[in-house]
Amino acid sequence: MPPRPKIFKEKILEAAFNLTREKGWENINARSLASKLSCSTQPIFRIYKDMAELKKDIFDYIEAFYNQYIESHIDPENIFFSIGMAYIGFAKEEPNLFKMLFMSNNFKTASFMEMLEDEENSAIADRIAAGNQITIENAKYLYMETWLFTHGIASMVATNSCSFQNNEIAQMLRNAFMGFLKLIKEVKENE
Repeated sequence: MPPRPKIFKEKILEAAFNLTREKGWENINARSLASKLSCSTQPIFRIYKDMAELKKDIFDYIEAFYNQYIESHIDPENIFFSIGMAYIGFAKEEPNLFKMLFMSNNFKTASFMEMLEDEENSAIADRIAAGNQITIENAKYLYMETWLFTHGIASMVATNSCSFQNNEIAQMLRNAFMGFLKLIKEVKENE
């Protein structure tokens, strides 16, 4: 009777998550993962046909963790601002996971405007439009410009390029949002 397997998919994903968190996505390979699990590579490839399949599952696992993080930090009274703060907070608290999700070849979208067409982002754009008396199209541009600004701060934080206090980040996000909004309203009025 063959021995029962001791390494299961969930255990592999947890180990890969922790390895990515500690050492970065670029250090994920069969040997490093086997070492983390204290086993050979055979149990890994019993479950996964290749590293591409495993890396896709790892990405999905980390993306689910990120989504839970963001959900737990959303303020229903100020969704857009709280998501921006949470995004930067995630970059600060989990730099290797942030880099894997948003600063690697794993993050792909045809265009930012296409990304805004999904249900969740469309709902946020609708709230921005309603709360600021602008069109949906202008709200999407405001969303894009503010998100790109937010991503810049998060990237700088994740790579230790600079360090900001939360109150400084909050003020920068508010100032950027208000500046972009003012510009959009001025351009709209002059059309």
